[in-house]
Amino acid sequence: MKIDPTNEALTLRLADGYLVLGNSQRAKSLTNAILIRDPNQFDALVLHAIASARERDFDEARTFLMRAQWLRPDDPVVGSLIADVNRQSEAVR
Repeated sequence: MKIDPTNEALTLRLADGYLVLGNSQRAKSLTNAILIRDPNQFDALVLHAIASARERDFDEARTFLMRAQWLRPDDPVVGSLIADVNRQSEAVR
C-alpha cells in the first residue's frame, strides 16, 4: 500500500496500527518517512522509539526518546518510556 507521507496524521495512525499488529519494521518505515520531512515531529520520534524497543534495539530507542525529550523535556510519557527502555536493556544483559 502506498502512503502519502505528507498526510502526517494518517501516517502516524498507520504507524501506530502497525505497532499494535506487531509489525515494528513497517511502523519504523512510516515514521522515517515523516522524520525525513520533519526531524522534530514528536509523535513520530516516540513511535519510532517504541518500535525500536520492541525490536530490542535499545540504543536506537534511547536515541529517539532523547530527541523527543529535548523537544518536550517535561513530558511524563517520554520519561516513563526512557525508564522502561533502560529496564528492558538491563534485563537482557
